Amino acid sequence: MQKSFSIIAPVYNPGPLLIPCLDSVLAQTVKEWELILVDDGCTDGSSAVCDEYAARDSRIRVIHTPNRGPGAARNTGLDVAEAPWICFLDADDTIDPDYLEILLSADPTPGALVMTGIIQHYDDGRPDETVYSFPETASFRDFTQIDRKLKILIYASPNTKRFDAALIRREGLRFPTHFSIQEDLIFYLDYLMHADQIILLPGIPYHYFHRSGATSLVHKERTMEEFLAAGIAITEKMLQLREAFPSYNKDDFDRAISVLALDNFIRALKACRNKAAYREVRAEIQKRKPVFFKHFRHGHGIVHKWWLLILAAAGIGPLHKNDRFSYIGKI
Repeated sequence: MQKSFSIIAPVYNPGPLLIPCLDSVLAQTVKEWELILVDDGCTDGSSAVCDEYAARDSRIRVIHTPNRGPGAARNTGLDVAEAPWICFLDADDTIDPDYLEILLSADPTPGALVMTGIIQHYDDGRPDETVYSFPETASFRDFTQIDRKLKILIYASPNTKRFDAALIRREGLRFPTHFSIQEDLIFYLDYLMHADQIILLPGIPYHYFHRSGATSLVHKERTMEEFLAAGIAITEKMLQLREAFPSYNKDDFDRAISVLALDNFIRALKACRNKAAYREVRAEIQKRKPVFFKHFRHGHGIVHKWWLLILAAAGIGPLHKNDRFSYIGKI
């Protein structure tokens, strides 16, 4: 049977949500798929569940690896994927039966990026939330043509998207493995730089389950080093994107780079355990002062602490009167 989709799912301790996830793939109206489950060193019995499903359905493959993080797990899936189209699925999420059918309904233009909607479910009593959705089918030559209200750069998750396997192989696209914070954003931005067309599809067929204390992709506490590495990598990748598409609206770009990169620098500052770590982070921030002062902007949500970055970039701490290192002041 000719495969139309390779579905890549990193699996790390998804618990009881793994079975609904796998069942949602089996229920797809499109039957020509392969599911690549990359067992990223599970310790909760999920490895056996993966093997059980693979024994029941020849379209399911399992690759057992030591825990290396979601980036490495997805790269492992990319290395063995055989179908012309790639999509990604988290092992504690589910997809509606027509998910692949919706993604396949788009024009099969080589090099296209196809996107549809996602809804988030919480286990703490909060109401369901539509993360993003598109009102109608629309096609664009590149992301700079898209209405700013859709915030196309910010929807960085690889889920809910259809990728061209040939483009990924041709450009050697991979997920970073030296940090596990927004590593999928780097892959997404790389793909955007090479995509020949962007197609938005209506519908909300992907269900993301936000679990308190979830460990389905990453099992370790993030460190200052990881936050810093992510902030640096995202900033540099965004600037490459800006250089490749200089006509992109500056306000839209400033908003995107603030939301995507700034929070990691702030978190790196707050994750410092000692003065030496603080100096290291601040030195990296000071190196990027021209970028920060030119592009970073005030905003809502995670960027409401924008001024913390400015203080660090200007070298005039302290961070905050309640911060653990408020005593440092100027270093």
